[in-house]
Amino acid sequence: MRDVKGVKMALVNLIYAMAATVAVVGGSEQVRLDRLIEASQQVQPGDTKLEVQALLGRPLAQWEKSGFIFRSGPPQWVYGTIVDLNHIVSEDFLVPFPLSIKLRLFGAYESDLVINWGPDDTVASVTRPST
Repeated sequence: MRDVKGVKMALVNLIYAMAATVAVVGGSEQVRLDRLIEASQQVQPGDTKLEVQALLGRPLAQWEKSGFIFRSGPPQWVYGTIVDLNHIVSEDFLVPFPLSIKLRLFGAYESDLVINWGPDDTVASVTRPST
């Protein structure tokens, strides 16, 4: 009986350690994203992909056509975080959820910086997250 209790405590400690590590990584990602959002103020409609990449670096995700079902939206570059800091700790669970990640299966998150490209491969618009 005592061994089972020890194993349970070890698992709980592991979950908390993983959640703390993911939170630290997510925090550093958020700082990086905040810097990219600030730097994106220099991105103007008409800028080329090379100019944007020189300013912001490689995007986290790229879509040649955006939109979930019909994929009829403009090409997009997305800058964001992989860790979803808002869902590591939840009032619905007793322990933190250490694998809180953003999959972007249906497009960009509201918290992402998005560069929309025009038909001539220049910036059409920039969507910044509200702070």
